[in-house]
Amino acid sequence: VGITQQQITAYSHKDENNLFIVKKAESGLPSDPNAPVEFARSGDLIRLEHVATKRNLHSHAVQAPITVRHFQVTGYGENGTGDANDFWRLDIIGGQVGDLIKTVHSLIRLIHVNVGCALHSHDKQLPKWGWEQLEVTCNPVVRDSNNLWNVEGHVNDKLPKGNTNFYKPSFVQAFIEAHRIMTQVNSNLKPKEGEITSRPWQWPVNYRGQRFSGYQADSFRVYLLGNPVVFWTNL
Repeated sequence: VGITQQQITAYSHKDENNLFIVKKAESGLPSDPNAPVEFARSGDLIRLEHVATKRNLHSHAVQAPITVRHFQVTGYGENGTGDANDFWRLDIIGGQVGDLIKTVHSLIRLIHVNVGCALHSHDKQLPKWGWEQLEVTCNPVVRDSNNLWNVEGHVNDKLPKGNTNFYKPSFVQAFIEAHRIMTQVNSNLKPKEGEITSRPWQWPVNYRGQRFSGYQADSFRVYLLGNPVVFWTNL
């Protein structure tokens, strides 16, 4: 990452670090508060300013730290002022130019205007200097399935609040999504130094117990221990 630029990462938690301000590409200045609302549409050129740091989502033709065939994505600029490498094009999957971007429902790609790559993330974790969070890159292979994003929420004082029931998933959708997330999160778990680990084949037969808490010598220690009879009876 450049001296004056910040690392962009992805992670599974929801907090204020996920918030961005959508601006027109040709102007990094704040919009006129008295101007009418303009909705983001497929084909629009935008800047994305990170609310917490005031840096713009930025990319350039420098290799990414882990996936070297991709390009680096950083936070760049001061108070929303950057350069032309902050410009991204909104593309709705299966849509046409001019279609409205809808929260949750629109599946979109963010295409970097100058480099032509697509904003990308995957399950590759950064080293400790990146807090072991997920790498974010700009992928030259635009049609990669990991280049797809959606807008989870939107806030504008000039617009009425949306009805949350509109976004409520069905039982089947919620079931599939919950298991997909659990699988993704668990696949990224790494053992800590000195931690006892086990193999999947060992779980059904309770080949090894699990240290549940208490790694310090002066603290209470809980060790989970079972046997196949108890395990399968509970199931």
